Amino acid sequence: MDKVITHNIDGKSSRPRSLDFEKILDAAPDAVLVCDDSGRILYSNSQAESLFGYSSAELTELRVDDLLPDRFRAGHHHHRGSYGTHPEPRPMGSGLDLWAQTRDGREIPVEVSLSPIRGGENPLVTAAVRDISAQHQAHLEIKAQKAFSDSLIETAPTMILLLDKQGHILKINPYAEHLSGFRTSEVAGKDWFELFVPEGEREPQRRLFREILDEGLLHQHTQAIVTASGQRREIEWLARPFSGSDGSVIGLLEIGHDITERLETERALEEARELAERASRANARFLAVASHDLRQPLQAAVNYLAVLDKKLGDTPHRETLTKLDNSLTAVRELLSRLLDISKLEAGTVTPEKRPFKISELFERLADEIGPSAAKKGLRLRVVPSSQALYSDPLLLLQMMQNLLVNAVRYTREGSILLGARRCGDQVRLLVVDTGIGIPQDRLDDIFLEFVQVDDQPRRRQPGLGLGLAIVKRLGEVLNHPVAVTSKVGRGTVAEVRIPLASRVLPLSAPEEEKKHSTGCATIAIVDNDPVVLDSLALLLQTLGHDPAAGHDLEAVLHKLEGSAPDLVLCNFELDQGASGFETIRRLREACDIPDLPAILLTGDSSAARREEAVENGFLLLNKPVDTKLLARVIAASVRPRCTGDCGDGTLLAG
Repeated sequence: MDKVITHNIDGKSSRPRSLDFEKILDAAPDAVLVCDDSGRILYSNSQAESLFGYSSAELTELRVDDLLPDRFRAGHHHHRGSYGTHPEPRPMGSGLDLWAQTRDGREIPVEVSLSPIRGGENPLVTAAVRDISAQHQAHLEIKAQKAFSDSLIETAPTMILLLDKQGHILKINPYAEHLSGFRTSEVAGKDWFELFVPEGEREPQRRLFREILDEGLLHQHTQAIVTASGQRREIEWLARPFSGSDGSVIGLLEIGHDITERLETERALEEARELAERASRANARFLAVASHDLRQPLQAAVNYLAVLDKKLGDTPHRETLTKLDNSLTAVRELLSRLLDISKLEAGTVTPEKRPFKISELFERLADEIGPSAAKKGLRLRVVPSSQALYSDPLLLLQMMQNLLVNAVRYTREGSILLGARRCGDQVRLLVVDTGIGIPQDRLDDIFLEFVQVDDQPRRRQPGLGLGLAIVKRLGEVLNHPVAVTSKVGRGTVAEVRIPLASRVLPLSAPEEEKKHSTGCATIAIVDNDPVVLDSLALLLQTLGHDPAAGHDLEAVLHKLEGSAPDLVLCNFELDQGASGFETIRRLREACDIPDLPAILLTGDSSAARREEAVENGFLLLNKPVDTKLLARVIAASVRPRCTGDCGDGTLLAG
C-alpha cells in the first residue's frame, strides 16, 4: 500500500492523487473511510455511502465522531489520540461493543479495523467498517438461550450434575447442593461414586456409567445417594452423554429427581393395604365366629318355642307365647341385619350373578312378606311379570325383603304393591306403599345406619334402622341403583334398577321338592352344641319324626343301631375340625345310600358355602332357621315310612 499511495498537503486538505487508490478502496467489501489525525473524513468508498446513508461529498464534510452515537463521542477523541501515538494495523476497540450511527439516526453494531497510511507528512488512517447486525443478533440469541438454560439449571427443583468421562464431578446445581449438603467448590474434581454412591453399590454403578457413555443414549435408572449428613436419598436419574465441539463424548449429564418421600408413601400405603386386608380377614373370622356363636343359642330358643307352641295348643298362655315369639323374631332379624351390615362393611360379600325369572323372586317375596302384611290388615298386591333378571338372586332377594319389610312397618292402612316395569335394557323393581311417607329433607337420611325417620317415641317402630342401609350397600355391591320418592301422608315408592337377562335359571327348588310329605321319618341329627341338639330332637319328635341325635357321626350311628335314616340334619362346624360336608359323606357311605337326603345347617351365609353345598347335593339353611320353613323342607325331603299322624308342619314361626 505504501508503494501505491502517495499524497500532497495544501493549506486546506490532503487527498490521495492516485486513481488506483480509489479503485482499490471501492473494490473493498466493507465500508472504508480515510481520515486525518483530527478525525476529518478525506475519502469514503461506495460501501460507506450505503452503510451510513450519506453521499461521498457529504461524508467529506463530516468527522468520524459524527458517525458515532452521542454516548460514544466524548471518549472517541481519547482513543483516536492513543492510536496516533502507536499507529499499527489492528482491530479497533478490541473486546468492546462498537456502534455506528446512520444518517437517519439508526444505531448499528460494527467491527472496525484500523490501518495507517505511511509516506506523507500528515498521518492518515484507513478505517474498514463492517456491519455485524446479523452476527450481533445471533450472539444476543445465543446469549439469551444460555441465560435461559443457566436459569433453568440454577432454579430447577431437581439434581443436575456434570461428570467427566472418569466420573469426576465438574459441576452440581444449587438444588443438588441443597439436597446433598455439598457445594460445587467442595466436590469439583472428586470421584462421584466414592463421594455419593453408597458402599456396596459403587461397582454396579460404575459399570452402568461406562455402558451409558459407550451407548451414547438416554438412560433412566434409580440410584440412591448418601448426603453430607449420612442420610440415604433415593434418586430417579435420567442420564445422557454430552459432547465437545468436535463431537466426541466428554462426559455425562445427569438429572435426578428425589423420590424418597414418594417411595416412603408407597411403602406406607402398601403397609396400610396389608393392615386393612389383615383387619378384613380378622373381621371376617370374627363374623364367622360371632355368627355361629350367636345363632346357636337363638336357634335353640326358636326350636323350644315351637315345641311349646305345639304342646300348649289353645290355652290361656297363648298370648304370652305369641309375645315371646314376636320378641325372638325381632332378635333374629336384628342379629341378621347387624351381621349383614358388618359383612358389607368388611367387603366380604361377593355377588354371584346369573339369570332368573322375576316371577320366582316375587313368589318367594309374597310367601315371606304376605303373612306379616295380612297380620297388620294390609293387602300385598303382586303384579305378575314374565321378564328375567341378571343379578345375584339371594342378595337381590335380601334387598327386596328389606324394602318390603320397611313398607309393612311404616304403613298403617291400605296396601303395598310389588311390581316390575321394563325400561330399555333394564327392569325397575317397584315397592309402592300407602304409608306415612318421608319428608323431602330426610330422604337421604333413610339410608344411614341406625336412623328411623319416624322419630316420635309413641310411633317409633322396633328395630335398629339398618334395613335400608343394607339395601343401599347391597345396591352398591350389585351395581343396582336404588331410588326413593315419597310424599308425607301419601306413601313411598322405592325402586331398584336391574339389567334384563336373555335366558333364565330356576330360583326356587324343583317342583318335586315342593310336594310335602306328612309321614314320620327317621332323621339323623349331628350338632356339637348340646342345647341345639336337644332342641332339634325335641322339635322333630313334636313333628312326629324319630330323631337319632348325636354330637358326632359315631354317636349317631350308635343311635341308629344299624338302620338307615331317611334324612340327615347336620351342623356345618363340628368338634375337632370336622365339617358337616365330610360327616354327611361318611354317613352316606356307612348307610350305603349315596343320595341320602341331607340338610346342612350353618350360620355362614357366604356365597362360597352355598356353592359348596350345591356341588355336594345338600340343601343349606342358615341359622337361626324358621321352624315353619324347616318343617316344610323336611316334609319335602323325606318319604314317609308310616301312615300315622306324624305332624303337618304347622308351627308357630320360630
